[in-house]
Amino acid sequence: MKAFTIKNAATVAVAALSVAAAVTAAHATADPNANYQTKRTFDYINTVGKMGLTLSMQHCGSPWNLDDLQSNPPNEKKSEITRTYEISGRYPAIIGLDWLNSQAFSFRNTATINLAKDWTNRGGIVQFQFHEGTPRGYNPEDTSFYVNGAGGSNQAALSSGEWNDLLNNNSSSMHQNWQHHMDLAAGWMQQLQSAGVVILWRPYHEGHGNWFWWGGNATNYKALWKMQFNYLTNTKGLHNLLWVTSASDPNYYPGDAYVDITGFDEYTNNQYDGAFTSTANSVRSNSSSKTLALTETGLLPANSVIQQNKYAWVAIWDGGFLDPAYYGSPGNPGGNTNAQVQSFYWDPHTICLSPGVWNGQYKMIARNSGLALDAYGLGTADGTQLGQYAYGGGANQKWAVCYIGNGQYIFGNQNAAKPLDVIGSGGAGTFTELYSLNTANNQRWVLTYTDSNNYRVSPAYNTALALDVYGAATGNYNPASGNNGRIDVYSWFGTTNQQWSFQFP
Repeated sequence: MKAFTIKNAATVAVAALSVAAAVTAAHATADPNANYQTKRTFDYINTVGKMGLTLSMQHCGSPWNLDDLQSNPPNEKKSEITRTYEISGRYPAIIGLDWLNSQAFSFRNTATINLAKDWTNRGGIVQFQFHEGTPRGYNPEDTSFYVNGAGGSNQAALSSGEWNDLLNNNSSSMHQNWQHHMDLAAGWMQQLQSAGVVILWRPYHEGHGNWFWWGGNATNYKALWKMQFNYLTNTKGLHNLLWVTSASDPNYYPGDAYVDITGFDEYTNNQYDGAFTSTANSVRSNSSSKTLALTETGLLPANSVIQQNKYAWVAIWDGGFLDPAYYGSPGNPGGNTNAQVQSFYWDPHTICLSPGVWNGQYKMIARNSGLALDAYGLGTADGTQLGQYAYGGGANQKWAVCYIGNGQYIFGNQNAAKPLDVIGSGGAGTFTELYSLNTANNQRWVLTYTDSNNYRVSPAYNTALALDVYGAATGNYNPASGNNGRIDVYSWFGTTNQQWSFQFP
């Protein structure tokens, strides 16, 4: 099958960010004042989940190995991003970064911010967490984030009095120290907000456990989460954050008003471990309306387990969990072999960020007729007409779905290696065609979920229009019989001939 490639993914992503698409967000963010890019990213993550896709994610661990994708990293150990590409030939769609040591080592902070900007400009997504030391110390590096002997720390858990001061006494040193930690993180994230970077913000991860100072007490944890949400959102004016939980116990769920995406961390030696499903079901029990992610794992679940649980993304933890042979084994549970990483990244349900990698080979089915979007006559030339036709499994009826940033997609015909294109960026009644890839506005599309796994597909240059089956026809398109069944764009009326489902052949 022909490869359908973008020559310069970075250029496409940057260009896409400049295009305003006046479409109402289909999913409401926890922050009602979230900015445009943040709402579009949230829509995208929810959309791919409904389409049965999973975003790939790789955590980047060591503060010394942020190589910014240089060809010759300044350290003998390359970053996990580079290693992912060397193993699989593909880059992760999401990278995981940490504000750990950003206050103590300014060069690390600069490298982290630059990498987040670069990844966004490439069309990718960034996630941040913060291994924040206890608020017993003024700076987040002054104390350990581990307690109760975890991580080699002999630091005691916060006492009830310390928790009370932190949560309820704004003049206390505990609260003032915590506020300083937040001010530091907010300053870094404000730089990213100014640069148009959306952050999947995963604070206070694994809060159900007793190994971090913020964990082990559901009441305190939820109060801390809400306090941070209000401080960063309302006081610091950060509207580029999507709030992600990762506590396995549903009793630690802060509530729908404070969360965008739920998740959990799972480490095991078994790719088919039942915990991948049972924990997902447990987390969903208090947050059934939210998309769920596997926010950390050592060993990747089997692809069938990932698809069964409909994770929005799957995140491999850093170092030896990605490649024990390169980074050294982390011990139990074991890391992934190169074959296991390749299996995940090469699965058609997995979204990557690599020039030349187009995710999925879908049939696009018109809701009204049940027929497939088809390049008529197996055409491959520029100007090939598009119509609906009974699905027969040919490559001319299979479409790659490529996300190019800012909530926009390009759909590539597998037979012709050319995208779905609106002739001349025309208005209502303009027909579609295949045309050589140029990433112009008439080749970019916005998806809006309607219901029952159907979507409105709108051209990005005019989202008042929608991909439409001409004449609301229910039969195969045949140009000898007129235009009925040909595919055009038309003013959105919400009829079934303007709704499409994406189905794996």
